[in-house]
Formats: sequence, C-alpha cells, structure tokens
Amino acid sequence: MDKSMKVIVLSTEKQFVSSSYLVALKSQNLASYSVVDEETVSLTINTNHWVGRVVVDDIVIVAPPPFDNKDFLRFLVYAEGFDLSKSEDFGHFGSFDDSSNRDFFIFLALTFVLTVQRSLGHNISKGYIEVSERNLVLRGRPLFKSSFGKHPSSGVACQINRLSMDNELNRIILFGLKIALVVLFRSDYRSKCSELIFLFRCVCSDSDFDSFNIDLALAGLKRNNEHYRSALVMVKYLIQGCQPNFFEGVGSRLPNFELYLPSLFENFVFRLIKEALRGSTLSVKNQASDNRALIDGDGRPYRRIIPDIVISEGSTPRAVLDSKFKPRYFNSTPKSDIPRRNKVSNSDIYQVFFYQQRLVVRHKLKGAPKAVIVAPSLYGASHHPDVAKRTIIWPGYLDQADDCKIVVLPLPLKEVLKGLVNHGSAREALKYAPELAEFCSSLVKRTSTATENQKSPL
Repeated sequence: MDKSMKVIVLSTEKQFVSSSYLVALKSQNLASYSVVDEETVSLTINTNHWVGRVVVDDIVIVAPPPFDNKDFLRFLVYAEGFDLSKSEDFGHFGSFDDSSNRDFFIFLALTFVLTVQRSLGHNISKGYIEVSERNLVLRGRPLFKSSFGKHPSSGVACQINRLSMDNELNRIILFGLKIALVVLFRSDYRSKCSELIFLFRCVCSDSDFDSFNIDLALAGLKRNNEHYRSALVMVKYLIQGCQPNFFEGVGSRLPNFELYLPSLFENFVFRLIKEALRGSTLSVKNQASDNRALIDGDGRPYRRIIPDIVISEGSTPRAVLDSKFKPRYFNSTPKSDIPRRNKVSNSDIYQVFFYQQRLVVRHKLKGAPKAVIVAPSLYGASHHPDVAKRTIIWPGYLDQADDCKIVVLPLPLKEVLKGLVNHGSAREALKYAPELAEFCSSLVKRTSTATENQKSPL
C-alpha cells in the first residue's frame, strides 16, 4: 500500500473526510454519506449491508463484515457453491496447503477469474513487435544490407511493426488462469475459467512466472494497460500463497470490491436447505418469481414478486422461507420483550404474508403453507428472544388461524460454518442450528405421514 494513502475502516462511528471526495463517493455502495458543511463529508457504513474496500483518490474506504474475517471467507465460498470439507484438495501452491488459508485461496481465485472476465476480456493488451519479412512489395523499412547479393525474385527484406497480443501481460494472466482452474475445478466457475484460458491461448503462448517477473510487469504498466494491475496483483498472491487482509487495507494495492451481504446470505441459506433436504420427496426452489402476482388495471404485470425459497412436494407448496441478513432480529435478551428496533420490520412481515397467501390462492390450498424468516445469529444463543415473542400471527384471517403465522428462526453462522468444515455435510451442519433443523425435519415428517395416509386403505 502506498504510504501516502489514508485507510478509513468504517464502523458504527462516523468518519469525516474532505468534501472534495464527494463526486467520487457517489458511485460507491459501501458508505452512506451526508454533507456536514462546504468542506466536510460524514461517512458511515451503508445500512444495506455492503462490505468490501474501494480506493477513492488517495483514501481507502474499508467496510468490514459484522463477523470474523475467516468466517466471512468461508461464508462467501460456500454461498458461491464450494465444498468446505477438509478432505477436498485444492492443489498445492505455496502455503495454501494449510487448510486455514484454503478459503481465502478459493476466494482469491474466484475474484481473479471474475476480474479477468469483466475488466480484461474485452480490452486485451496489445503492442507492436518488430519482425523482418522478405516481400516482393516494399512494406515498412527496407533492409538493403540483408537483400544485397540476393536475386530480385526473392523479394526485398523489410522490417515492419506488427500488432500482437502475445506479450508478457497476457502470458501472466494465462498463467494465473491455469492456477485458478485447479482451484475452481469442482465449482460452476470451472467452465468460465476454461473459456478464458482458451481465449488467452488464442492470443499468447504459455509461460511460467514468479513474483519477480510480476513485479517487473507491475512496474512497467502504462496508462493504456493500467486496468491489468488488479489482476496482476492477484496472480502474485496466487503464486506466493500469502494472505493479505482485505478488511484492514494493509498489504499491496488490492482490487476494489463490494459485496452485498443479503444476496450472499440468500444463496447460503438456499444451498444449506437444499442439500439438507436432498434425498427426501421435497423440492427446494430458489427465486421462483411470479410476473403476474400483481397486475395493473389493464391486466399487465405491475411488479414481479420473488420469494427467496419455496419448498414443495410435487406441485404443492409446503413452506415459504425468506432469508434476511438482519442480525438485530437476534440481539435481544430472552424472557424480556423485544426492543422495537429489533423487531421484524413491517415490510418484511407484509412481504412474507403476501408470499404465503399468494401460494394459498394460486394453488387453492386448504391451509396456508408454513412461513419462516431466517436471520443470522451472530451474538450467541443468549441473545435469542423466546420463540413465542418471535412468532408473528395473523389472527382471524383463516379458519385455521394458527397456520397463518411467521416464525423467525436463527441461523448461527459461525457454528454452522464450523460444522460444514468438519463434516462436509449440510445435514450434519444444520444440527448446529436446531430450530431450523427441526423445521426441515417437520416438513419431511409431514410429507411422510401424508404419503402413508394416501397408501392406507383406511
């Protein structure tokens, strides 16, 4: 990191910067800002749960996740579809043989592939190289000495500058992609990485590199290929096997990245539930959107409705889950009333009840499917409100009013991640979230009972 750069780690306290940064700050998601006066801007963490780091002129703004950096990396790579079990082999590069660094290695490889795809795929570095050719027509600068004594029919030797993409920058990127392919070989990103390798092999040759070569390449970057810097730095870390801290701003100049925790949490919960229910008769669908859930007066779709997770048996929905990355839902003292600020928001309540009743009407159900909100538990079981106080009932709407309710269930992230690392099984890891495990188990038991009743002649 350039010593002249200032690092601001955003926390619950406000940070103040010069108003000269205001224009650049408008394009960032990490920080909410407000103008204090003509010379000062106030920065706070964005309430929409963005985390990451960005460089704005000569300052680095860092928004760390609300839990341990190591757990965050595991959370990220599981949400992106990777296996966290210790038995998985991700290759042998540097100190990444140590399982404590493996999660970061996956994240780094994934970020590198996405960076190459977005930043370099359509703007590949090119340069002119000098080549000598013998032609019947003059091209470039003739080399008369080379042609002396040759028969005119053999042509004239000329030196020309030919545009080429076979340069060291592209060869380094190709080398990094080959490492990333080994790391991502069991994920959905393997095909994307293979496509990029094919692309770069079409324009440059294979070579091996070390950190010294990459340092020289970084030092030689010019204005027209500055967009290669982030990718080159990541290749360097892939080779060295060292782990910078993304959330403190130390180390070499790392790429900007902004991650939206609610979206990652939705992916995490969906994968966990789907793998835990694998082998049962229940199907788990993610983002089952309904374009005609709301229409206008002309009968045209007004707004698309997207429940997070719908669990069905055949075509019959049994439960609807909405995942919310709102740790405040589990930051209260048991045996006491939940503070107003930590209660489920009205928008979340309306949203889930709408999903639930929409399924009742659309599938002509006699009773409402179960509805739950899954939120992360980051403060331990001692901060879990009593179940009765986080059960939201819509009384008197249906004959079976007890069915028309929402229960808020905790997902202890740290414990579940530890279970995924130790066991490699979502079903085993879910035991660390007993309420969510019991919910899934009740759905399986209900389905099994219904099947037995259908088979019974009585």
